[in-house]
Amino acid sequence: MKTTTPKQAAAPMKSKKNLTRFDYEKSAFEGWRLSLCKAGTTFTRYFPDKKFGGAKKSLDVAEKTLEELKALIAGSKLV
Repeated sequence: MKTTTPKQAAAPMKSKKNLTRFDYEKSAFEGWRLSLCKAGTTFTRYFPDKKFGGAKKSLDVAEKTLEELKALIAGSKLV
């Protein structure tokens, strides 16, 4: 008789500043949302787990994109 051990649930990933985690059982989307507001303009982009190969990989891409966006905004003239 085979005995199996139950899978241990991974610790849930938490949202960070400008990055929100969407991880709902009944949702069609699981991944990260980048949202950044500057001078009345909101920049939003989604990073789905399926496209990037998992929650950690999509977070890595989202964090890299956030840093690039912050650098672009910092060097821009606000009008």
